[in-house]
Amino acid sequence: KRSPGPRQCEAIQLATVEEFPRENTLAASTLITAPPRLSSSFRRASSMAKKRPEEHAIANQGAIILAAAFESLGWVLNDIRHDYGVDFDAEVFAGEQTTGNTFKVQLKSSKSTAYSNNGSVVRQRLRREDAEYMALELRVPAVLTHVDVNNGSVYWHVMQLDDDVLEAISKNSTVKSVTVNIRS
Repeated sequence: KRSPGPRQCEAIQLATVEEFPRENTLAASTLITAPPRLSSSFRRASSMAKKRPEEHAIANQGAIILAAAFESLGWVLNDIRHDYGVDFDAEVFAGEQTTGNTFKVQLKSSKSTAYSNNGSVVRQRLRREDAEYMALELRVPAVLTHVDVNNGSVYWHVMQLDDDVLEAISKNSTVKSVTVNIRS
């Protein structure tokens, strides 16, 4: 028999809930019905606590809407831990079987989507370096997605196939951003 590895030893040494001293535990009802009283100085300090930016909430809403839309097509999104211009790897499935087709996805979410006057185009601004990365540097398909969180609409655009973006990037090296027109 092999001896357990370091991780297994740690797991074996963990105490169970019953082994913790009773005086350090609180009944669940205490947590719900009788929270500890806070001093007025603590209440003042907590009003200056970090707050969740609205952009984070919008981004989370967009990711949920995008995942649902892609799932309905048999596409699965996997988060990219370190974001260097794309947010997800997408994999295409046919039923329960992978097709082997994958692509990169950059998600932009908004509560104030910039539609054209007739509503046929969503205008999405990208930093130049992000547009270059998606359109020129990536060697797999790169899809820019825009989610209008107000109405749950998802729009996408394959960056490497957009001649206007490619031209805008190659024409002027001093431009700081590029506007991508996504057909709605």
